[in-house]
Amino acid sequence: MTEIGEDKYDELIYTPAKFHIRRHIVKVYKCIKCGTSPEVSTEPCNIRRAEHPELMIPGSYCSPELLAHIVYEKFCKAVPLHRQEKDFKSKGIPLLKATMSNWVCYAAEKWCAPIVQNMKEKLLSEKIIHADETVFQVLHEEGRKATTNSRMWVYCNGKINDRSNIIFDYHPTRKSENAVRFLGEFDGFLVCDGYAAYNALQNAKRCGCLTHVRRYWVNALPKEKSAYETSAAAKGVDFCNRIYHEEKLLIELTAEERYEQRLVKIKPLLDAFFAWVETLQVSGKNKLVDAVRYTLNEKKYLYTFLEDGDVP
Repeated sequence: MTEIGEDKYDELIYTPAKFHIRRHIVKVYKCIKCGTSPEVSTEPCNIRRAEHPELMIPGSYCSPELLAHIVYEKFCKAVPLHRQEKDFKSKGIPLLKATMSNWVCYAAEKWCAPIVQNMKEKLLSEKIIHADETVFQVLHEEGRKATTNSRMWVYCNGKINDRSNIIFDYHPTRKSENAVRFLGEFDGFLVCDGYAAYNALQNAKRCGCLTHVRRYWVNALPKEKSAYETSAAAKGVDFCNRIYHEEKLLIELTAEERYEQRLVKIKPLLDAFFAWVETLQVSGKNKLVDAVRYTLNEKKYLYTFLEDGDVP
């Protein structure tokens, strides 16, 4: 038969991971002359080990490649260590969850902590820092019940930067000393919510967060959308939306241009917003009262962004 053409097709092939032992053989040498002189009985032997790569984790058979895989599976793909243990076992590797946990903790302290410290130094040198804290539950913590709320404090440099820098700082409590310990003498702009703990910072210039303000008004909205026309909460949300709309139009400008345009276009909206809020007569305990009080309490901090075009 004579070939008259051909068909082509491709298949995607998966090659399962392979495990192997990398054995380092370190030669030990001894000087054949040292320590043999009959005249000097105290002459020590000269013994030396050949130079070799240091173990990543002393006393373990953990390689950098293996630990990188474990860390990637756990923190990037959200695969718990007990499931990784089962997966290793299915491949004939008897690697326990406790062992992997010890490796991850050691690596965090030995190799990651210096990087985080460098990140912190870089963050504290920035002009603007965002800060917030959220509820974080630790199941097994000495002296505390599993149901007790702890806090994960989070600090970052925000979106108006070339490179993101986000640091998580765990503490059992929400005390102001935690913010003071991390931020220290930071004297730039601090964007945060209305939590009073940040007032303990002596040098930072606090900036209010309109997203937190807007959230209070959203929470106060009536369940029926038909009631929005007469709802004070809906009007509060609308004020926030209009401010955000004008700000979005300035995103491509330089800091100086944004500063000038904010004074022209956004400050009047902010003035009108607070002039309206101050006319509201509210009392008792409800979500609208919470929105009004929170907004008025944050008033002086919500104006701070008008001082610098880089402050979001």
